[in-house]
Amino acid sequence: MAGGILISPATRDWHGPPTLYHRISRWPLLGNLFVRLLIFPVGLLVMNAGVRSVFHRGRVPRNYRQRTHLSLLLRPDTWRANADDLCPLNDYLKENSREYGWIRHPLLAIVGDHDRVVSNETHTLALKKQIPYLEIVSIAQSSHLPHHEAPESVACLIRRFCRNIEITSN
Repeated sequence: MAGGILISPATRDWHGPPTLYHRISRWPLLGNLFVRLLIFPVGLLVMNAGVRSVFHRGRVPRNYRQRTHLSLLLRPDTWRANADDLCPLNDYLKENSREYGWIRHPLLAIVGDHDRVVSNETHTLALKKQIPYLEIVSIAQSSHLPHHEAPESVACLIRRFCRNIEITSN
């Protein structure tokens, strides 16, 4: 590996359990009924509000839901797989975050300056304490999805980072 790029990264554990609807989704019998009967219709009802919540000031890029095919997340098997990933994530990150100091490759973290989903202070700035050479770039007027809110800026940062890796590895 020559280096890594992190966008709005969750890097360590945080306080609190996974959401109740993700936990219920994993229950053997009731979870299956919950996922198959309720997630799709309820998900469609709340999806627009959920999408707005991850963008700065609720400014959703044009045709975001259609371009990302976001409603596919509501398919029962996809929803359950996502819950299976999210529910143990806190414990996984708690365990693995102890090892970040061993990373010796260039890293770039691109974050939104108004991210309310993943706290920059808890995750990215704490990571910088373990990896002092981590470069953090905060995208102004952006939230959790800077690659959708400022795609040109993020692409430019990624190209610059890759060029710098090529220069230093030659």
